[in-house]
Amino acid sequence: TSTGGYWLKLRGRVGDTPIPGAGFYALKGVGACSATGIGEYIIRFSLCRAVCELMSKGLSAEQAAREAILRMSAELGEGLAGVVAVDASGSVGYAFNTEAMTVAYRTGGMENAVALAPRRAQQPAR
Repeated sequence: TSTGGYWLKLRGRVGDTPIPGAGFYALKGVGACSATGIGEYIIRFSLCRAVCELMSKGLSAEQAAREAILRMSAELGEGLAGVVAVDASGSVGYAFNTEAMTVAYRTGGMENAVALAPRRAQQPAR
């Protein structure tokens, strides 16, 4: 889990990173999610919980990540966050509504890690 967000945060502010359901979340037998971006909005939307709930309804990690980001964008606006998710089958997905987001992952069956720095227009096709 990462944190971006606003500069000059208030002293004592708690961001999304330590909040289950916001900056991270996992459901046994379903999958897990990690988020980055503006914590206030990630918390408000319970972004990682939303991704995991979508996976629990049968969506892949990729589909759930995209759908949750689309819903967040519709409700709260653009330029706020991104997620990386993994489903129970080990498939990895990501989505973001920011200009760009660096993504890296490595699963047990991979010899080398995957590292990407996609811009918004380069996200996986919807």
